[in-house]
Amino acid sequence: MLLLVVVIIASSMLSWLISLKKNQLRLQLSFSAAFLLAITFSTILPEVFEHDSNQLTAIVILGGFFLQIILEAFSHGIEHGHAHLHQSKNGLTYLMPLTLSLCIHSFLEGLPLHGDEAFENPIYWGIVLHNIPVSFTFGSLIQGMQIPRKTGIFLIFAFALSTPLGWLSSFFISQIGSIHDFHHLSLAVTVGIFLHISTTIIFEAGENHKYNLQKMLTILFGFALGLLPGLL
Repeated sequence: MLLLVVVIIASSMLSWLISLKKNQLRLQLSFSAAFLLAITFSTILPEVFEHDSNQLTAIVILGGFFLQIILEAFSHGIEHGHAHLHQSKNGLTYLMPLTLSLCIHSFLEGLPLHGDEAFENPIYWGIVLHNIPVSFTFGSLIQGMQIPRKTGIFLIFAFALSTPLGWLSSFFISQIGSIHDFHHLSLAVTVGIFLHISTTIIFEAGENHKYNLQKMLTILFGFALGLLPGLL
């Protein structure tokens, strides 16, 4: 989990020093989205339906998908690289609900990472890869809003610690009850979230919904890398 915290903080702070071109950020997002989509179909979904294949599982997955739609009503799509600086005139009034939504999203992603094997979990690496461009976008947004630097750093740390807090929460839940049903439920919610984020990013990856060779190869590489854990 320390790696994830470092990645988020480093990417956010780096955005204060350099600026990425729009195409570079889209390539990073496309790669991470393709990786997320691949591990969702090859690794997470089989595990979810192996535990329980009834209709309730499908409902929970759809619930996770719809929950992400609700969260993005407050985050304004920063989870897939959107940073609406032109709307950022109200300072913390605009930024606080955005950060809270992003933290809830990250907390939910951390729930399936129970136990000591999180580092070996493909979901963990999907979260790490996805959070690099998201953190960069988040840091750029904070800088563009010209809020106090200490406040900005606090918000970045809050975001960075959200997924580890989700992981710790699942650990404590496992100490007081059956972890299997909870793990299955959290995985199903995560599937819905990942499906929404990954498909949205991939559909938005092309300028005017057109894909060039570079973006296509980036997405294919993300697919290939995401399929590896299921093949090993």
